[in-house]
Amino acid sequence: MSDDGREQEIYLDHNATTPLDEQVLEAMEPFLRVAFGNAASVQHGYGRAAAEAVERARAEVADLLGVSPREIVFTSGATEANNLAIKGLALAATDRRHLVSCVTEHPAVLEPLAWLGRHGFEVDLEGDYVGRVSGRMAELFMGIVGSHPDFEAGVFTSVHIDDNFSIVVDTHGGRHLDTDFELNGASQRALTLSFIWALMEVSGTTVPRIIDTPLGMVSGGVKTRMVDSITMPSSGELPDFQVVLLMTRSEIRDIEGLLDERAGIVRTLSNSHHYPEDLVYSWHVDHPMSRLCSCTHRQSCRICARRYDERHGIEFRDMEATV
Repeated sequence: MSDDGREQEIYLDHNATTPLDEQVLEAMEPFLRVAFGNAASVQHGYGRAAAEAVERARAEVADLLGVSPREIVFTSGATEANNLAIKGLALAATDRRHLVSCVTEHPAVLEPLAWLGRHGFEVDLEGDYVGRVSGRMAELFMGIVGSHPDFEAGVFTSVHIDDNFSIVVDTHGGRHLDTDFELNGASQRALTLSFIWALMEVSGTTVPRIIDTPLGMVSGGVKTRMVDSITMPSSGELPDFQVVLLMTRSEIRDIEGLLDERAGIVRTLSNSHHYPEDLVYSWHVDHPMSRLCSCTHRQSCRICARRYDERHGIEFRDMEATV
């Protein structure tokens, strides 16, 4: 409501189109009023001036993005850009003929997909991928944090992906928790890992899954359940996941039994700059370097032996177990 009592409209569709920014108007005005030539008509001065301006703009955008000007392609809008990207990539990749999208996509995406479908491509429009990821993520997360929706003393009742593709964590009374401020570090790690894991499972990806120190800020039962979830042998006809865990000695502590049972290959990576504070033996090098040895999580050698290892039951092998 304005000061004079009249109703004012509020525009809420900036995702579709926006009013022209004053700086853009100022930059474009000379080419709308004076240098209005067609950049494709380089046979005369008006066209050449416009073409030079386009190339200057192309160079500026390329510099901003850190790419070559030849990689910048200007289009008239999102629909043309979508058609160029989807059709161009699909037609260039002659060995890939299967396209997957979802039914909720914009027509500017669905229509070029339909065109490709009429020209020999297999196109699948899936509507349940998000729901499947959401359900699997919830199952993993609730299991890792050890929560049950019917347990009144528990913190979490459910977790899901909403219509805006945001991850929502629910608690009692129908309230949503702020994942940035109301989840502790362990729960945040569990949520992130559950989402990524669910995404890979639903996508059917079979490449190695490399998890870099997933156990920071995680301890006790949560740590054990997290490692148990991501190293659990597959059921049915699915192949076991190839999981690569990069963990510190402290993160390994208390899950040695799981690693004994499920780890196929264990290697230890050490760095010379940890001597003499952490490493027991000097490598006699004049610059920092890393070395790999064949020690498991229950062993040490003259390469990787650390102070206080014996307190944690680490077996010392008096050798350099170089791989």
